[in-house]
Amino acid sequence: MEIIDFHMHLPPKPEDPTEAAARLLTAMDKAGVSHGVVIALETSSRLFRVKMDKKALRKALSESGIHAVMSKWSVIRRIIENPDKVLEEHEYLLAEHRRGNLQVLRAAEASGGRLIPVLSYNPDMGLEENIRLVEKYKGRAIGMKLFPTFHFINPGDKKLYPLYEALADNNMLLIVHTGCDPGIWELPAMCRNARPSSLEGVAGRYRDLDIVVAHLGSYSLLEPGIFFHESIQLGRSHGNVYFDTSAVDTYFVGKAVSKLGAERILFGSDYPYMVGLTMRDIVCEYIRAQWSYEVKKMVLRENAIRLLGLHGWKIV
Repeated sequence: MEIIDFHMHLPPKPEDPTEAAARLLTAMDKAGVSHGVVIALETSSRLFRVKMDKKALRKALSESGIHAVMSKWSVIRRIIENPDKVLEEHEYLLAEHRRGNLQVLRAAEASGGRLIPVLSYNPDMGLEENIRLVEKYKGRAIGMKLFPTFHFINPGDKKLYPLYEALADNNMLLIVHTGCDPGIWELPAMCRNARPSSLEGVAGRYRDLDIVVAHLGSYSLLEPGIFFHESIQLGRSHGNVYFDTSAVDTYFVGKAVSKLGAERILFGSDYPYMVGLTMRDIVCEYIRAQWSYEVKKMVLRENAIRLLGLHGWKIV
C-alpha cells in the first residue's frame, strides 16, 4: 500500500526549492509514501517584534499560571532568567524555518506531481492580498493554512470570514494548526488561539468549506493531547471537518478513530519536524498499530485520495 502524507514541510536546508524537493522525495521513497501535501510557512519577524517583548512575554507566563511555572521545563526557566535572549532566539528560528508560498509552489512543480502544495496565510500582507493569493493559485494549490500561534490570529475571528468565503468559492481547503508549538508557544496563554473550538462557528457557517484540523488539537510537548477533546467535539458536530495526525502519538489517533470513525482521519508525518524520527520511522508506527487493515488503509491513503479528489486533485 502506497501511503499519502497529508502534512509535511520542505526541509529548511537546502534553501533551493528544487533541491529541497529532491531531499523530501528521497525521504518519501524510503518511507513508501507516494504523494505528500507540503505546507508553506510564512512567518513575520515584524509581527513577532510587534506582538512580543519582555512585557508581553512575562504577561503570557503569568497568565499561564502555576501549571506552566511548576513544570520542570527549561524554556520557562530561561524566560524568567533571560527574556531578551529567548525573544532573540525565537525571532531567528521563525526566519530560519520560513518556507514561503513561492518556494513551496516551485518545489511542487519540480516533484513531478508528487508534492501537493498548500499556501500559508501571510501575516505581512493584508486580508485582501491573502484572498488574491487564493484566487491566483487556485488549481495549483489545494488550500491555505493558518498558523494561529506564529501568526497571532484567532481563526474564529469574523474578520477572516471573507478569506474562508474565497477558499470555499475556489474549491480549496482550509487547514488550521491546532495545539501548541515549540518554545514560548507551549505556554497555555500563547497557544489558546489554536484551540479546535475556535472553529465551531466557521465550520457551521461554511458547510461547503472542508476544514482540516492539523495535529488533532493534540500538539504539545508539555501536555500531549492538550485540546484533543475539543477536536472530538468539533468532529461530532460538523461533518466538513477532517483531522490530520501529524506530531500526534498513535494513542490519540486510535482514540479519535474509536470516537469519530476512521473516515475523516488523515495520516501526516510533520516531516522534517519530528526530531529524531525519519518519515519511515513515523510510517512504521502506523503499520505496527493495533488497528484493522481497513482502518489503516483509510487513514494512510484512501481518505486523502477522496478528499483531494473532491478538490480537483487526482492521484495517478
